[in-house]
Amino acid sequence: CEGIMAVRWCGVVVAVRRCPSFFSTTIQCCNIRRGCAIPLSARASASASAASTSSTSSVVDAAKRALKMNDAELQKECKVETMRGSGPGGQHRNKTESCVRYTHLKTGATGAAGEERSQALNRARALRRLRTNLSLLGASATAETEGPSSSSSSSEAPTTPPAELAKWLRLPGAPKGDQIGRKSRDYPVAVSQLLDVLVSHDFALSDASSSLGMSTGALSKAITSDRDLLSRVNQERQKRGIRGLKVK
Repeated sequence: CEGIMAVRWCGVVVAVRRCPSFFSTTIQCCNIRRGCAIPLSARASASASAASTSSTSSVVDAAKRALKMNDAELQKECKVETMRGSGPGGQHRNKTESCVRYTHLKTGATGAAGEERSQALNRARALRRLRTNLSLLGASATAETEGPSSSSSSSEAPTTPPAELAKWLRLPGAPKGDQIGRKSRDYPVAVSQLLDVLVSHDFALSDASSSLGMSTGALSKAITSDRDLLSRVNQERQKRGIRGLKVK
């Protein structure tokens, strides 16, 4: 046929037909023995969907592994950039590269800080912000991968929560030891674990609180006390047509 070029690829003839009206190339796979054309659109769509799910899952896993690392291990997986600060802050602030930005290479999550004149203090802040963003990134990707869960009863028996989450929320039977606060290194881990619980209950607070063995009010207070966490939870609730939480 005019305008068609046949190319053999992996034992299959690929016919490339150029269409001037659309300035595009249509590719069809033809089986020589059967003499039939097999469109690639369905296969390409399925392949792209599988690749997207696999990529999202790898981001979730990488984020959760990173949250378990100590600072030295996490920094090894990051690109570190230093720069001069801009804006007000005194004559000494803009003369040194005190601003720091971490980029986690496996997930693309970032954390930056430049409020202080000391680069060491900014590094510590930037790393904490990176951990926060990793916890939110992992939960967001999990929500997209798993999708809405099946409805669960609000009267279901409480499950055993992870240690970090139990310490942060001060749940009954929480492991003994120091409580986890906002400045604790394990706080982002606990946030990620809470978001996993919320994802499994489709962000319904009543069901999530029942599974944790706590009141809905106490869970709402824990969420609204963290601006970043509150923003993420409200984004996911709005996607599901659920009213957002408000700070009381």
